[in-house]
Amino acid sequence: MGRVHRLSTSASDVRLADAVQIYLATIMVSNTRATYAAALNRLVVDFGADTNVALLGSEPDRVSGWFTFVWGGKSAKTFNIRLTALGSACAYWRDQQWLAGDPLVRLRTRPAPPDTSRALSKDRVTEILGSDAAQREQVLWHMLYESAARAEEVLMLDVPDLDTANRCAEVTRKGGAREL
Repeated sequence: MGRVHRLSTSASDVRLADAVQIYLATIMVSNTRATYAAALNRLVVDFGADTNVALLGSEPDRVSGWFTFVWGGKSAKTFNIRLTALGSACAYWRDQQWLAGDPLVRLRTRPAPPDTSRALSKDRVTEILGSDAAQREQVLWHMLYESAARAEEVLMLDVPDLDTANRCAEVTRKGGAREL
């Protein structure tokens, strides 16, 4: 019987496009994968699909300049999400020994403005729930109010998903968890 030998894979053997696709395949939550793909695919387009991943680690000034040019004018939330996506990918690539160093060393997250939205007053909620809106809207508003579910979760429901006798339904929460 033959012996199995681990093949050496140096960072110069890994194309940026391949590294991005391999990393994205490790993300199980589809919304997260799509969000991270926005930043990582832009990196591939701007740096080139055939770029060696290893080069990113030796060019933090170029990477930070590119990142600031592309995402600097966006909201703090978008900027931070894109930075998190790249940081996570770089950490994965370092774990695979495809990347040495931190190409994001010059970048920092931005402070996000505080959420100043306020809850509706009880009178306003009563007014909305008692309005003459179409039945479909009234059902939506009652479901949102009574369940505290996110609008996306309620809008993803179909009639067969509803347990009208018990006034409940199984929803898919953010992150993919199912909850009654």
